[in-house]
Amino acid sequence: IGIVASPISAAVVAFLIILQPFAITLPHLLIIMIPSAVVASLISSFIISFLPQKLETDKNYQKLLSEGKIPEKTAEQRVIPPRAPIAVLIFLLTVLAIVIYSIFPELKPIYPSTGKPIGTALLIIILMLLGSYIMVSITKVEISKLTSQSTFKAGMSAALCVIGVAWLGDTLISNYS
Repeated sequence: IGIVASPISAAVVAFLIILQPFAITLPHLLIIMIPSAVVASLISSFIISFLPQKLETDKNYQKLLSEGKIPEKTAEQRVIPPRAPIAVLIFLLTVLAIVIYSIFPELKPIYPSTGKPIGTALLIIILMLLGSYIMVSITKVEISKLTSQSTFKAGMSAALCVIGVAWLGDTLISNYS
């Protein structure tokens, strides 16, 4: 649901590129996707509420646990770095900037050579890369630790895919429309 309802997800950026010839913008997508995601969450939560909820009584889980196929969960203390709230704030401000630029297209930067505004997909990429740079610079994250995280690896894979799709789509649409 987060992938579908997020204005910065790779899926939304790719979908924007596909729908750009039909004059469908990010606000149009969000008007449809966010309520749909909320309704889907509510329906899923309602259905899941009827499923067994205690793992101690779930026969399948207990069998997999006894066979060693599932590691036993232990309570671990997670230490939140002191500058993590700053990183979250930068992320939220970046998302807010993307939404504002999408709602008010007259605010988008304009290519000097063509006089056309930058496409929403490229703007999302530019702002998210800028936001991540600011985040890393301000919070003094150790880059060597950052690159070993599974979320970083998944995010970089998605970023490379989206940047490729965004540039290709923008190049084709901007130059041949």
